[in-house]
Amino acid sequence: MLKNILLQKICCVFIFIFLLISISCKKKDPVSSQILDPVTIKNSEDITSNETWKSNEIHIITRYIHIKQAVLIIEAGTTIEFRANAGIGVDAYSGIIADGSVDSIRFSSEFEEAGQWKYIFFSDSIIADSCKLINCIIEYGGNDLDNQAIIVCQNSTPVIRGNTIRHSSSNGVLLKDNCRGVEFFNNSITDCAEAPVITSATNVSFVGTNVYENNNQNCIQIISGDISFNDTWYHQPIPLQLINGLSIKSAALTISPDMELRFNNNQSLSISNDGCLKADATLAPITFTSEVNGNWNGIVFEETANSVSSKLVNCIVENGGQNELFPANIVLKQAFPEITGCSIKNSSGFGVYIQGTFSPNSFANNRFENNDKGAISLSAQAVASLNPQNFVDEDSCFVEIRGGIAEGPINFDSRWKNLGVPYKIKDIIQIQYGTVTIDPGTTLLMTESSGFEIGFQGGLIADGSSSLISFQGEDQNHGFWSNIYFAASSNADNCRLIFCQIKHGGGNQSQPGMIYCDNTSPTIRDCFIEYSGTWGIYLNGNSTIADISTNSFHHNLYGSYYP
Repeated sequence: MLKNILLQKICCVFIFIFLLISISCKKKDPVSSQILDPVTIKNSEDITSNETWKSNEIHIITRYIHIKQAVLIIEAGTTIEFRANAGIGVDAYSGIIADGSVDSIRFSSEFEEAGQWKYIFFSDSIIADSCKLINCIIEYGGNDLDNQAIIVCQNSTPVIRGNTIRHSSSNGVLLKDNCRGVEFFNNSITDCAEAPVITSATNVSFVGTNVYENNNQNCIQIISGDISFNDTWYHQPIPLQLINGLSIKSAALTISPDMELRFNNNQSLSISNDGCLKADATLAPITFTSEVNGNWNGIVFEETANSVSSKLVNCIVENGGQNELFPANIVLKQAFPEITGCSIKNSSGFGVYIQGTFSPNSFANNRFENNDKGAISLSAQAVASLNPQNFVDEDSCFVEIRGGIAEGPINFDSRWKNLGVPYKIKDIIQIQYGTVTIDPGTTLLMTESSGFEIGFQGGLIADGSSSLISFQGEDQNHGFWSNIYFAASSNADNCRLIFCQIKHGGGNQSQPGMIYCDNTSPTIRDCFIEYSGTWGIYLNGNSTIADISTNSFHHNLYGSYYP
């Protein structure tokens, strides 16, 4: 009896266990497919309270809608389609969070053609922490005349990271006015009808590393060129296009290696008001240029610039010289930044134009090539400060020396080095209270009506005993330039022309001699005096030349010397 009862209990236990296993293994009923099916929602009203758009929703935006004092959250995987002239404006005290890190969020259009909709617009005073576009696909927009881009930031700092931005009918991204602090990096901007990025200069340092491909103007366009913060412009794989030039005032701008700054027609890079430019290309090139030779004004250091901290090292500066008053790739106006090892070329004016004095040690070993008006133009007072440079052997490689009333007289002792290229003398070089010594082997090209005037206690020593010194006309005609004039008040002991070639002068009829001695007796010996438009040497008053017979005279229209 007990045995039967025990068997019954064991059987009941097994039956109970079997039932439990059967229940636990029974398949659950499938979830209704209606929950995961895409839901299409049309949006035509402004968003005025917080919303979340779900990943299974397709939102069709039929007009330009505003987010007003609210935050719109868009889940990963959501699709947003814009109709014609539609867009999203994120107003003040509002936000949009579209984080597609898990699954891309798509902002697109019904038709896959550029310009089907406007843009996503971030206004001033947005909630920056609540404005994020991360790993989104943003395409086929950019259709607006006032704000030409598919993403527009105006005085705002959203996070724009890891997105694919493409097929804009205008630009990719517009950073308008002050967007300092925007997080903009790791984006791919491709196939835009204009530029991938257009921005004010003040925002450039916040443009991070992005990929730019197949854009019609594959450059970062800078529309407003004022720098008033201490900034560094980091390497970009495409040029920076300075539409309206660049002005650095009361701030320092550092240009990183491996950069190209491309300036539009008639634009300048101006440094003033304690502004500072630092461009050290020792590690990789930094190029300042334009698309066409001689098409921009150049880099201009004003007298008020912070010259002590400014420098151009191993840079390429080219295609400038358009400024009529100061035509050059680089203009120094009483400024002395460090300019060393640079390639300065293809200017429609000079390579460098120097106004006033400059620091000799900070300007050396630059390479000059193919500058239409010459390599360097500087005042006669500054010539002695000029250190050796590297000149390509061609017609445009010479140094222009400016004289005349505007530049004033040289009133200190100075030495003109033989730089291996000619000095081109413009106007009359006046020497007073000092002596100019010209190195052996130097060639001086005299322009029309130019000359030397050695006045009160002045001296000119040109001793070519070891290598001939040449004073010759730029145009090789009789009387093309004026003369070398030794005044009665000059220091005769320091007036010496020895083994010089002097020709094509004598164009001053009131002082009729290529060398005119006015009651003074300089040393003139072993010289070749030729092709004067008047006398070779004119001795006025009680002037005498002790060794006049050692000189060689040829083809002087009035004769060798007078009397």
